[in-house]
Amino acid sequence: MNRLLVAAFYAFAPLEHNRRELLLEQLPTLARDGQVLGSVLVAPEGVNGTISGPEASVEAVLDQLRQGLDLGDHHFERLEVKRSWAHEPVFRRFKARRKKEIVTIGDKSVDPRASVGTYVDPHDWNALIDDPETLVIDTRNHYETAIGTFAGALDPQTESFRDFPQWAEETLKPLVEEQGPKRIAMFCTGGIRCEKASSYLQQHGFGEVHHLRGGILSYLEQVPEQQSRWQGECFVFDQRVALNHRLEPGQHSLCHACGLPLSPQQRALPTYIKGVQCVHCVDRFSTADRERFAMRQRQIDQAASSCRRMAITLPPADLPILYSFRRCPYAMRARWSLLESGLLVQWREIALKAKPPEMLQTSPKGTVPVLVLGDGTVIDESRAVIAWALNQADPRQLLQAGDAEALIAENDGPFKHHLDRFKYTDRYPGADREQHRSAGLAILRSWSQRLTETGWLLGSRLSLADVALWPFVRQWRIADPAGFDGDITLQALRTWLDGFLDDPRFERLMQRADPWSAGGQQHHFPADAIAVPSDQPLFHLALASDWQAAQTQGDYRISTRGMTLEQVGFIHCSWQEQVDATYQRFYADASEVLLLEIDPKALDAPLRADAIPTGELFPHLYGPLNLAAVRSVSALPTAA
Repeated sequence: MNRLLVAAFYAFAPLEHNRRELLLEQLPTLARDGQVLGSVLVAPEGVNGTISGPEASVEAVLDQLRQGLDLGDHHFERLEVKRSWAHEPVFRRFKARRKKEIVTIGDKSVDPRASVGTYVDPHDWNALIDDPETLVIDTRNHYETAIGTFAGALDPQTESFRDFPQWAEETLKPLVEEQGPKRIAMFCTGGIRCEKASSYLQQHGFGEVHHLRGGILSYLEQVPEQQSRWQGECFVFDQRVALNHRLEPGQHSLCHACGLPLSPQQRALPTYIKGVQCVHCVDRFSTADRERFAMRQRQIDQAASSCRRMAITLPPADLPILYSFRRCPYAMRARWSLLESGLLVQWREIALKAKPPEMLQTSPKGTVPVLVLGDGTVIDESRAVIAWALNQADPRQLLQAGDAEALIAENDGPFKHHLDRFKYTDRYPGADREQHRSAGLAILRSWSQRLTETGWLLGSRLSLADVALWPFVRQWRIADPAGFDGDITLQALRTWLDGFLDDPRFERLMQRADPWSAGGQQHHFPADAIAVPSDQPLFHLALASDWQAAQTQGDYRISTRGMTLEQVGFIHCSWQEQVDATYQRFYADASEVLLLEIDPKALDAPLRADAIPTGELFPHLYGPLNLAAVRSVSALPTAA
């Protein structure tokens, strides 16, 4: 395989809402087209990330970031990039995520743009840290410092960067008062943590503060190994785990039980069992934990030689067909209802300027969404698609949360009228942009007042009205981010909208696919879900008291311990090999836990296997569990 460029980068450059959203729209497409993997964090203060792929493709992503940022002359305002190379992918996927900060120190007053330490070039670093009057501080976490650092550096032993301010106040300040060093010199992996750490120290009166420009990675790149003061390897947050002085993958690997790095010597110890335990965690986990880890490792080993069932399960060919356009608010609310109801559909993303003839033959009006059912029925209005989906399953009871008709009519009628003429004034000759802005704001303010009083549009919980309206409010915000975010009368509406944008469903909702063609790749929605095989039993863990209550009420409505179906939106199930991990996560300290074995063929509600953040698929039941579908009930011992 040709070598792959790995680029770690950051920039503290203010990003307004619309520019952040534009980057979040552009980057995944550019990455997918160029086979770039990795992660990019986008926040009001700037960007931070690491990506990998073919050199030209990675540089194209970096160029796109430069175009999307207001870069300046100060070091922290430039797009600081550290480059290294790999011979195999170091990430599994690409993600661009919105964040409140690009590196979290936990103190909102810290701003490198207002105050930052003195930068020290790698070639000048040795002289600085060799000076006995310099106090050298490693700002990284304890598991990073354990495998490599500069000789004599002070190790804060922090669990996360959020702990740094507390350590500075409780440990560093008394140390500085006692020793009286002339200066402080700080370093981290790529430089970004030192931007904020040095800013924090300067703001809190620590005197002369210096930090290594470009971090350890720049030092290893620029300083010859024979002149280096670096000892060990540099931990990195990708599948390489650590880099040596030549910026090549080092000898460390991760323990998959505790996640800490291990040297070859540590892997040779009798305490090390691959995937189960290591010297760091041999006394940390229970016997049940280690049994679970061993089962997981066996599954990983088996997956290395053959594809697992879940990875090759394809959706049935007779699924409904959905024609959709990713950013269209009508299509967005239709897809949201499919997420809510636990359904899978064949997904045909369209290009607005080249709509597929198959769609136009099905629905000549040519607008999305269009849903084609297995029997040939065509549903080509978003409200009808929503109604169809929620009539299949409505686990959070959106349809019962109040009468949404008037609000949806106001949104789809007057508000959409004003939104179009405010956002796309040039398409409507004679339209007065400010007049439509004023009229649209009046409607938004009335909705915000509702939210101020009740929290949701129709009362104290989520309803069909909330699901149907928020994509259009998002469109307004994109059209006028400064006005929307700066209007004090819209505070409740902003909080409500941010709740949808921060919901994990939003990332799933906005998954990408190339425009559909009959001979191209055939996608399904959601793209990170699969159909659940009906010939394999499912399992669910239940408290005995919850199961007893179900006998009285006639069905079972607990998602998992302490959370109801209505709260979560589905009942959490497991395949047999996942039962123990579920037990350890939710029920290890509970008494009277029951294991329900479920026949998938006997269920009344939709089943869909959804990916959790780790990528593992779990079967979810999008409705009540009918008691007749439970094949057996057995009591679990105190340890599964």
